[in-house]
Amino acid sequence: MAEALSRHNERVGDEDTDLGSPSYRAGMLGIKAWTQAQKTGRRLPGLNPQWTHTWAGAFGESSEGLPIIDAVPGMPHCFTVMGFGGNGTIYSMIAVQLMPGLIRGRPARDAELFAFRA
Repeated sequence: MAEALSRHNERVGDEDTDLGSPSYRAGMLGIKAWTQAQKTGRRLPGLNPQWTHTWAGAFGESSEGLPIIDAVPGMPHCFTVMGFGGNGTIYSMIAVQLMPGLIRGRPARDAELFAFRA
């Protein structure tokens, strides 16, 4: 199997599209799933993938490219961790360090970097 993987440079995935319309995104789901199946078949000949589930999701980002880790304005005792894009692991580690102080009402010095912005 390692040989089959090394013979092809094509990656499975990479079907992200900058779309603003949820209905268009949902309409493209079948086409993108078919494309993924074709890519997988080329990467792993003889596998014949059969998908049982497919999904499409929206990715967001803040204007600064940073996550939001903060108390939700106007919602007492409600906190959020929004790590946008593909940096979830890194943002989760930051959130683990910041959330205890936020919940106790004693935010860390750097917490303001990840606060909701007006």
